[in-house]
Amino acid sequence: MRKRDAVALIRRVAKAGVAVEFKDHAEEEMVREEITRGDVLKALQNCRVAERTFDVEHEEWKYETKGTAGGLPLGVVVTIQTDPDGLKIVTVWDANKV
Repeated sequence: MRKRDAVALIRRVAKAGVAVEFKDHAEEEMVREEITRGDVLKALQNCRVAERTFDVEHEEWKYETKGTAGGLPLGVVVTIQTDPDGLKIVTVWDANKV
């Protein structure tokens, strides 16, 4: 999937707020960083794809995104599911702390 298409799908799914699964690692990082699910969805609604890598072990593309929620810059790694469209949130971080 091209970056442009990935961004459009990510933004659309995040805006709908359904078909979004948070992996355990992402949930742990969100607690540690004091980031809410709402923050993540908001950041994905205005994100850009910074990097795309193929995870050979899981046989899927991972998209590292950058976006903001209430002025807070967030990094979010997602995988995209199709048919039906959905997202898995792999990890999240406060981009100010990198």
